[in-house]
Amino acid sequence: MASKADFSLIISTIGLIDTKTTDYSKKTALIYKHTRELYTREVTHNIKGSLLIYCLQCLYARTLTTNMRYYLKSSHGIINIP
Repeated sequence: MASKADFSLIISTIGLIDTKTTDYSKKTALIYKHTRELYTREVTHNIKGSLLIYCLQCLYARTLTTNMRYYLKSSHGIINIP
């Protein structure tokens, strides 16, 4: 059974963990090889505040990589994205 000292160590350590998503993870995901930077005056976030990613080949934009992956496969025939 864990003692109170063990729990206090866990609780104090939780504050040190960085849980935010970094740009590095986005750059290494294969889906981002098929996305592009924004054109002038394009919206960066949707109504809910989520960051949009844009298709490299057209004007399609979504917030979720899963939706973008499905779109690339169905509309552009890009199927090599795990």
